[in-house]
Amino acid sequence: MLNEIHKGDCVAGMKNLPSNSVQVVVTSPPYNVSKPYKTYEDNLAYGEYKSFLSKVFEECFRVLTPSGVMFVNISNCRDNQFKAFDTAYLAKEAGFELIDTILWSKPNPRYYNTDRMLTNAYEFVFMFAKSKNYAFDKYAIGVPCIHSNKLKCRTNVWWIPKMTFNQFTSFGHCAMFPVELPELCIKLCSREGDTILDPFMGAGTTAIAAKILNRKYVGFEICEEYIKIAKERLEVVKNEAMD
Repeated sequence: MLNEIHKGDCVAGMKNLPSNSVQVVVTSPPYNVSKPYKTYEDNLAYGEYKSFLSKVFEECFRVLTPSGVMFVNISNCRDNQFKAFDTAYLAKEAGFELIDTILWSKPNPRYYNTDRMLTNAYEFVFMFAKSKNYAFDKYAIGVPCIHSNKLKCRTNVWWIPKMTFNQFTSFGHCAMFPVELPELCIKLCSREGDTILDPFMGAGTTAIAAKILNRKYVGFEICEEYIKIAKERLEVVKNEAMD
């Protein structure tokens, strides 16, 4: 099943993965805000949405190694400012420890014309661990010191530009995070050869990050068109590595 993006429901698909076989999960579940996905209705009743995420997190917990880590990117939504925190609590109920709350800060946010709220320029990346003995190498994503050749620990505010409208259009997917985001997560908590999982693979960004970093990947996606896009993007990475 490795180094493949499997078509189908992620909860059912993950049941085919062995327990304790994945080192890192990097994912961004649907936000349930009626985004125009190709084959998924992003407008479930809120209780149904939470029940679905609970099942996803339970399977993620099972397949992770004892030192495994799960990163979940999600944003509070304007119609429900508690959605991200509800999501974190669902992961806790599945057995996870919340290790850190990383803020993905976007220098190029989408501006909203509203008199009642500020422009949202960040999203959460929750870092969960299966146990307190989780894999963690802070210098794998260290930043250079100004006055020496040493590395210093990166903060939990990550400044990464979001994908532009033209990029969304060219990739044919309405909700993608930039490849730099899963790259940082993968470097932080895994080694070469480890397996990386994304239950909501979309256009394949997590798989691309894993491939660039010499990790194995496995993912699930219900939309055949997104899988085709992901395979095309992965082929580009493969060809670049051969040049």
